[in-house]
Amino acid sequence: MIVMLQMKIIPPLISKSVKRQISEFLNVNTDTQFYKTPIPEKFQQLPFPLYGGFYTITTLPGTGISPELMDHVKNVLAIAPVNLNFEEITSPTSVKDEDNELYRITSSVFRNRVALKGSIEVTSKGAGMSQHNMSMRSKLDLYIAIIHCRAYPHVKCLNPGIDCIIARQNTEGDYLMLEHEAVKGNVEALKVVTRHKTEQYAIWALNYARAHRRKKVTIVHKEDIYVLADGIFVKTVLEQARDFRDLRFETMRLTPFIEKLLRRPEVFDFVMIPNLYGSSATNLICGALGGAGLLSKKSYSNYCAVFEPAVGDSAPHLKGKDCANPVAMLNAARDMLSYLRMYRGAGAIDYAVKRTLCHDKIQTPDIGGTATTSEFIDRVKYYVGSFM
Repeated sequence: MIVMLQMKIIPPLISKSVKRQISEFLNVNTDTQFYKTPIPEKFQQLPFPLYGGFYTITTLPGTGISPELMDHVKNVLAIAPVNLNFEEITSPTSVKDEDNELYRITSSVFRNRVALKGSIEVTSKGAGMSQHNMSMRSKLDLYIAIIHCRAYPHVKCLNPGIDCIIARQNTEGDYLMLEHEAVKGNVEALKVVTRHKTEQYAIWALNYARAHRRKKVTIVHKEDIYVLADGIFVKTVLEQARDFRDLRFETMRLTPFIEKLLRRPEVFDFVMIPNLYGSSATNLICGALGGAGLLSKKSYSNYCAVFEPAVGDSAPHLKGKDCANPVAMLNAARDMLSYLRMYRGAGAIDYAVKRTLCHDKIQTPDIGGTATTSEFIDRVKYYVGSFM
């Protein structure tokens, strides 16, 4: 018996409808030509509104100071011009109930397609404990994380000229949690990099760079040490770069990259970086911009998106003291509203945060101020209300 296989031929030119879908997926409005750049085969539109035009958002308050910040953000969203309902999923408190809670979290995010998240840390410790945040990323296939690093005027920082985007591979590399003790006292850990996941990440990141009018892409690696693992990462990204002739590319080893990031961060425009290196770079640049409480992170898969503070520190020592910085969580909410095309609400929060932080100079102690969290949020709510 002869079986005939029908091959689907993808035309070299992309139609206007596909270009529009790419712009919607990247959450941008742009007339930039996409040439014949391949796009992810599995494309899903934004979450569909429920009855009355309301979106249902999964909220993950997290642990430590995060639940308090999440409550403040919900209070701000309550007076913003947005149509939202919230499905709150509590965080696990020990390894014993981690699997059940992880299933509830991923099911909710898959159902709603959008989540607003705080930092999640389980209290029990042990060699068999998995890292909950990483487990969630793997289950949801959040293969790319975007952090837009930009300084705020009148906020003390090392370099006010910073304006770059970090695109971090989010599910592979050293963070796969594949380690074991082969012989007592000898521990082995695996670093896994695959061509398929790197291609997926590279296509998404480069389309994002083009859509946001970035000019230069820096690919960070340690190919001199990890010849095969980082080698395939760099090679795969450069292969995809052939379809992005309007962008300039450079490769840079991790050591000089960190040095320049601390001394001359303004030379970077768009950074593509593996998982572990990206985590360290994010923490460094957040410190250079003033602290861990300012920047937000956007994580995407082909099906859903998760928005959270860029630095995943739950800061349990600040719990109940009314002194934590809510800017990162507010920026995460702004990014979420922008993703949902609620531009008026996103603009209101962005205006309120910048007005409070930079013009009124109401700043929390972590960035050199004396204001409380409640004072900051009250002023933000005032400006959000006046924005309407």
